[in-house]
Amino acid sequence: MAELITASELDGIREDVDQLFENTGKIERVTSIGTLNHATGLYTDQVRVLIYSGPCYIAPIISRRDRFDEVGQGLVFSRQYRVNIPWDQADVQIRDLFTPLTSEDPQLIGREMLVRDVLVQTNVSYRRLTVQDTRE
Repeated sequence: MAELITASELDGIREDVDQLFENTGKIERVTSIGTLNHATGLYTDQVRVLIYSGPCYIAPIISRRDRFDEVGQGLVFSRQYRVNIPWDQADVQIRDLFTPLTSEDPQLIGREMLVRDVLVQTNVSYRRLTVQDTRE
Protein backbone atom coordinates (compact mmCIF):
# COMPACT_ATOMS: atom_id res chain seq x y z
CA MET A 1 0.00 0.00 0.00
CA ALA A 2 1.36 3.42 -0.94
CA GLU A 3 1.94 6.02 1.78
CA LEU A 4 -0.36 9.03 1.71
CA ILE A 5 2.44 11.23 2.96
CA THR A 6 6.12 10.44 3.37
CA ALA A 7 8.01 10.97 6.62
CA SER A 8 10.08 13.77 5.04
CA GLU A 9 6.90 15.53 3.82
CA LEU A 10 5.42 15.27 7.31
CA ASP A 11 8.59 16.71 8.84
CA GLY A 12 8.37 19.61 6.38
CA ILE A 13 4.74 20.28 7.31
CA ARG A 14 5.64 20.31 11.01
CA GLU A 15 8.51 22.73 10.39
CA ASP A 16 6.14 25.06 8.50
CA VAL A 17 3.58 24.92 11.32
CA ASP A 18 6.28 25.61 13.93
CA GLN A 19 6.78 29.01 12.27
CA LEU A 20 3.16 29.90 13.15
CA PHE A 21 3.86 29.48 16.87
CA GLU A 22 4.63 33.16 17.43
CA ASN A 23 3.61 33.24 21.12
CA THR A 24 4.73 31.34 24.21
CA GLY A 25 2.70 29.89 27.04
CA LYS A 26 2.64 27.36 29.83
CA ILE A 27 0.16 24.68 30.85
CA GLU A 28 -0.10 23.56 34.46
CA ARG A 29 -2.15 20.95 36.28
CA VAL A 30 -3.39 21.53 39.82
CA THR A 31 -2.62 18.40 41.84
CA SER A 32 -3.64 19.77 45.26
CA ILE A 33 -5.95 22.72 45.79
CA GLY A 34 -4.41 23.63 49.13
CA THR A 35 -6.23 25.52 51.88
CA LEU A 36 -9.04 28.01 51.34
CA ASN A 37 -8.38 31.45 52.80
CA HIS A 38 -11.91 32.53 53.78
CA ALA A 39 -10.91 36.20 53.99
CA THR A 40 -9.77 36.38 50.35
CA GLY A 41 -11.65 33.45 48.82
CA LEU A 42 -8.38 32.19 47.33
CA TYR A 43 -6.54 28.93 47.88
CA THR A 44 -3.05 29.04 49.41
CA ASP A 45 -0.37 26.36 49.14
CA GLN A 46 -1.83 25.14 45.85
CA VAL A 47 0.38 22.49 44.21
CA ARG A 48 0.81 22.64 40.43
CA VAL A 49 2.72 20.48 37.97
CA LEU A 50 4.12 22.04 34.80
CA ILE A 51 2.77 20.09 31.80
CA TYR A 52 4.11 22.26 28.97
CA SER A 53 6.07 25.46 28.51
CA GLY A 54 7.05 26.69 25.08
CA PRO A 55 5.83 28.06 21.76
CA CYS A 56 2.14 28.28 20.92
CA TYR A 57 -0.37 30.09 18.75
CA ILE A 58 -3.26 31.98 20.39
CA ALA A 59 -6.34 33.28 18.57
CA PRO A 60 -9.66 34.49 19.96
CA ILE A 61 -12.78 32.54 19.10
CA ILE A 62 -15.00 35.20 17.64
CA SER A 63 -18.36 34.26 19.09
CA ARG A 64 -20.32 35.20 22.15
CA ARG A 65 -20.99 32.27 24.41
CA ASP A 66 -23.57 33.03 27.08
CA ARG A 67 -24.58 30.40 29.56
CA PHE A 68 -25.95 30.00 33.05
CA ASP A 69 -23.39 29.97 35.82
CA GLU A 70 -22.97 26.97 38.11
CA VAL A 71 -25.83 27.94 40.42
CA GLY A 72 -28.21 28.97 37.64
CA GLN A 73 -27.79 32.70 38.22
CA GLY A 74 -28.03 34.80 35.11
CA LEU A 75 -25.93 34.71 31.98
CA VAL A 76 -22.15 34.79 32.01
CA PHE A 77 -19.92 36.01 29.20
CA SER A 78 -16.64 34.15 28.91
CA ARG A 79 -13.88 34.85 26.43
CA GLN A 80 -12.63 31.79 24.59
CA TYR A 81 -9.42 31.28 22.68
CA ARG A 82 -8.01 28.65 20.36
CA VAL A 83 -4.49 27.58 21.37
CA ASN A 84 -2.26 25.45 19.19
CA ILE A 85 0.81 23.74 20.63
CA PRO A 86 3.29 21.31 19.05
CA TRP A 87 1.71 18.01 17.99
CA ASP A 88 3.75 15.83 20.35
CA GLN A 89 2.43 17.47 23.55
CA ALA A 90 -0.25 14.89 24.30
CA ASP A 91 -0.57 15.05 28.08
CA VAL A 92 -2.85 18.12 28.20
CA GLN A 93 -6.23 17.50 29.84
CA ILE A 94 -9.48 19.37 30.34
CA ARG A 95 -9.29 21.59 33.47
CA ASP A 96 -5.54 22.20 33.09
CA LEU A 97 -4.55 25.87 33.30
CA PHE A 98 -3.05 27.77 30.34
CA THR A 99 -1.15 31.04 30.84
CA PRO A 100 0.19 33.07 27.88
CA LEU A 101 3.75 34.25 28.57
CA THR A 102 4.17 36.36 25.41
CA SER A 103 1.55 37.69 23.02
CA GLU A 104 0.89 40.60 20.68
CA ASP A 105 -2.13 41.34 22.89
CA PRO A 106 -0.74 42.68 26.19
CA GLN A 107 -4.05 41.91 27.96
CA LEU A 108 -3.44 38.17 27.48
CA ILE A 109 0.03 38.03 29.05
CA GLY A 110 -0.16 36.37 32.44
CA ARG A 111 -3.93 35.77 32.25
CA GLU A 112 -4.75 32.31 33.54
CA MET A 113 -7.27 30.39 31.45
CA LEU A 114 -8.95 27.02 31.87
CA VAL A 115 -8.55 24.32 29.20
CA ARG A 116 -12.11 23.45 28.15
CA ASP A 117 -11.42 21.17 25.18
CA VAL A 118 -8.51 19.18 23.78
CA LEU A 119 -8.67 18.01 20.19
CA VAL A 120 -9.09 14.25 20.56
CA GLN A 121 -7.73 13.36 17.15
CA THR A 122 -4.17 14.65 17.02
CA ASN A 123 -3.51 16.79 13.99
CA VAL A 124 -0.32 15.71 12.25
CA SER A 125 1.24 19.12 12.82
CA TYR A 126 -0.22 20.59 16.06
CA ARG A 127 -2.51 19.88 19.01
CA ARG A 128 -5.51 22.20 19.36
CA LEU A 129 -6.96 23.39 22.69
CA THR A 130 -9.92 25.57 23.57
CA VAL A 131 -9.37 27.73 26.63
CA GLN A 132 -11.55 30.26 28.44
CA ASP A 133 -11.24 32.82 31.18
CA THR A 134 -11.29 31.36 34.67
CA ARG A 135 -12.68 34.59 36.12
CA GLU A 136 -16.39 34.88 35.46
